[in-house]
Amino acid sequence: NFNSNIIIPSYIKNFRYIFSLYIYIYFIVIATEGGTIFRPLFYDLKSKNINEDIISKRYQIMLGSNLLIEPIFLENVTNITTLFPEEKFYDFYSGNYINDKGEGYYTIFGDKNKLPLFLRGGKIIPVQLLDEYYDIYIGNNKINYLFNNNEINLSMDKMKEKPIQLLIALDNNMQAQGRILLDDFISNDSKKKKFFYKMIITVSQRTNDISIFFTVYSFKYNTPSDLFSNCINRLIIYGFTKLSIKKITVMNKNGRLELDRTKLIFSQTSDVLTIPNINVPLNMDTKILII
Repeated sequence: NFNSNIIIPSYIKNFRYIFSLYIYIYFIVIATEGGTIFRPLFYDLKSKNINEDIISKRYQIMLGSNLLIEPIFLENVTNITTLFPEEKFYDFYSGNYINDKGEGYYTIFGDKNKLPLFLRGGKIIPVQLLDEYYDIYIGNNKINYLFNNNEINLSMDKMKEKPIQLLIALDNNMQAQGRILLDDFISNDSKKKKFFYKMIITVSQRTNDISIFFTVYSFKYNTPSDLFSNCINRLIIYGFTKLSIKKITVMNKNGRLELDRTKLIFSQTSDVLTIPNINVPLNMDTKILII
């Protein structure tokens, strides 16, 4: 019998909403291109030890191609040994570079309030938060999280009103790529009804400058204001090793805007740069230049 008194950990509730857009994007990808949301490591990653690891029945799994999950199933376990392939992986919560010694097994210290979660280098994922109070750290940014009862059962149609934040995990070449795919969250033939949206985000480095491009490839919404009530309002960049920042400029058809450098948050211990209040619109191409 199901015990109605079971307390669901807060991080499970957080997970549902933080990654709702990321998971929804994969629903669109699977419906149009095929594939699966949950997948074994060998589906996307190359490793000398992956086949051996599968034989030993480890529990690692990928959520999409960008997030690695190492669930803890045993009671009172305080640390786990996790296999990481050659590619860079960052701790989702702190932004720390995990597999700095290359492919191999690494000991991860568990926390009963967090699902062990790792972001793949070279990838960009969108996250969403419910309101201004949170109880987790993302990229060393303390986010005081508080659920209120009115937000426990939000649908994707309601989540579109929540701001988007991008987690950018740089690879060894200081590059990354991601995408945002959206429809009207209701119809099963959104493309025919012209309710479909696609944005590609790319990060590249040239000499000492870093460029972030937001390119809109499909913008067929009949009412653009219904797409999202908010823009992309924050960037959190993992693996940011640029020693100094002279200026950050946002450029699009609305003009050029130089951001206030004093508002940036940089952690030298984990090489995480947070750019708040970036306000990148979803209905036009935008370039951000970090010099």
